[in-house]
Amino acid sequence: SLQKYDLYRQLGDDQKALAELEKARKSYPDELAILGTYVDYYFEKNDIGGAKNMLEALVAANPDNARANFTLAEIYVRENQLSKAYGPLKVAFASTDIELDSKMQMLLKIYDEQVKIEEPVFTLAKQLTEVYPNDAKPWSRLGAFYVKNDDEEQALPMYEKALDFDQSMAKERIAFLGL
Repeated sequence: SLQKYDLYRQLGDDQKALAELEKARKSYPDELAILGTYVDYYFEKNDIGGAKNMLEALVAANPDNARANFTLAEIYVRENQLSKAYGPLKVAFASTDIELDSKMQMLLKIYDEQVKIEEPVFTLAKQLTEVYPNDAKPWSRLGAFYVKNDDEEQALPMYEKALDFDQSMAKERIAFLGL
């Protein structure tokens, strides 16, 4: 049970704690609290592979869990498995449970990894402009993606939209482009 797991963890007996957690999971394989406890344990032990496995199980059991999807996507991005990250990111980006700044940081990580921005990343950036239509950050980031793909014609309206909400953010980018 989770109570016994907690007790053994407090006593410093990880082996018995994990045995209790495994018993609980065998009885309730899709129980979100159990899967979440596994995720926390593996992150605490810096076992990213174990955490990833449990996050995959958690997302399978609760596909709309924005936080689990976002955390799983972070691991995929770190492992340079961008194609695996897109599905979880789409779920996470649709939710307002994840802060916009965290989403923007994720897009920046992907941006830095790619020579040219792939279509799924554009879809994610566009999704953020729908979830946060009155915030300059998603519009500006989408503009930056177009610039990276040498499409200044598409970038300009994105920067102009960003200017509608934050004069300081987009002015520098428009000046940089010489537009």
